[in-house]
Amino acid sequence: KTLRARFGCCVATIIFAVAFRQQRPAIELASVTNNVASLLRGPTRTLLTGSMAKIFRGPLRLQGPTLSRKKDSFPRFAGDCDKWAVVRTINKPSTSVKGVTALTGWCLVIVADTQTPANYREKVMLEGRDDVFFLSVEQQLEISHSFVKIVPFQSFARKNIGYLFAIRHGAKVIYDFTDENVLKQPLVPYGTVTNVAPPKVLVRIPHLSRDQEKSFAFNPLPYMHPSQEHIWPLGFPLSELSVQPPIANATVTFASVPSASVGVVQTVCEGDPNFDAVFRLTRNLPVYFRKDPKRSLRLLVPKNKYSPYNAQATVHMYSAFWGLLLPWSVPQRVTAIWRSYFTQRIMHEIGLVLLYDPPIARHIGSPQDYLEDLQAEGDLYAKTSKLLEFLGNWSCENEFLPARLEQLTIDLYEHDFLGIEDVHGTQEWLIALMDIGYKFPSISDGGSDSVQPIVSSEPSEEDQAFLASPRFNVDENHFSYIEYTESLSKNG
Repeated sequence: KTLRARFGCCVATIIFAVAFRQQRPAIELASVTNNVASLLRGPTRTLLTGSMAKIFRGPLRLQGPTLSRKKDSFPRFAGDCDKWAVVRTINKPSTSVKGVTALTGWCLVIVADTQTPANYREKVMLEGRDDVFFLSVEQQLEISHSFVKIVPFQSFARKNIGYLFAIRHGAKVIYDFTDENVLKQPLVPYGTVTNVAPPKVLVRIPHLSRDQEKSFAFNPLPYMHPSQEHIWPLGFPLSELSVQPPIANATVTFASVPSASVGVVQTVCEGDPNFDAVFRLTRNLPVYFRKDPKRSLRLLVPKNKYSPYNAQATVHMYSAFWGLLLPWSVPQRVTAIWRSYFTQRIMHEIGLVLLYDPPIARHIGSPQDYLEDLQAEGDLYAKTSKLLEFLGNWSCENEFLPARLEQLTIDLYEHDFLGIEDVHGTQEWLIALMDIGYKFPSISDGGSDSVQPIVSSEPSEEDQAFLASPRFNVDENHFSYIEYTESLSKNG
């Protein structure tokens, strides 16, 4: 009770302090504060002490590279494609989905759920398309793989089946998006200009204050040139907001990292994007981020730091596909954030990095009940700080990556961050990846110390265009990034 009261007081103080700057109505502030207090009183919204809460008594199924099991099948529905976009929808075809179907060189799998309109396939006009696949509920029920059988319906986690579909059909990069994030033209995300990737990626390395250095959490948004101050992403611990720099003090150094070290790229969204309810109830919307097509604004999340990323406009490279799994024992507002933190813990050990990119999409969604979101985000407010502390101190000696992932999930269950269904789901997910031929990266490839950014002064515009976008950006006319920026300059 004392911990919950202290946390409630902390959140209320933040809400009032931030809202005071925005001059929001007092009745709205009282409603927000009362809702925070209410969610903290609930039996499932307790603050964690970091101690073990329960013991997993099930079998360990992935503790060695040679596993004794009956191999399951995941059928093929289409031809191979190296770039896949994945979306799960319960809505009618949106501008977002239609925009992705127009991308050249990309394939798309649309995962249906039981609430998806029955005429979706006809409405999205897929006749004759071999690069867009609508995976209906009936087709999902025909898949015999045990992982598919345990993923619940009417759940955001049905998207996991789309990830497996893409990997089964040759994916080397996956664009993970929702049907409320509309791509901005003419650039489209992460297309392949050639099959040969430049060896380095130009990034900006943030300068951290002493207080930021001490924290496990890192807030990238002040460094992304936002349209307003005091900004943070969904899932960032509120207790760390006091140490975040004002935009004017969010300075950086230019550097480059190996392109092979990039595991995940989170692109920020404009409009009314994926902020938490505290932000949305106390800040002015929409939010915009400044960009410059001739300069890289890509930000490297510092070594051994944790930044939340979502499932709304995120790019996952092959080396990080094992981390795509969305848990389903937690609310939908929590699932992608928890996934991002769990994945980063392992990325630190195998030499993969997280980048934040300028916006490639604008969030255009239906009106939301922010107070309802506040309730659904309770675990983020109550548990994130302890989760990052747990992950920062967690260790495992097993050199087989699936075994390490299994052990992490079990430990997260035993410390009450996940439910037992996610332990079984993770085991089946990892086995499914093996069954469809996914090649896990080796732990022996090196941890975060193996990725040493090469610091340099700000390069020329010509070099930036090349280094900023290896194998990534192509416009709608199939121009490379350099060709596109040259066309901009010719047209004034």
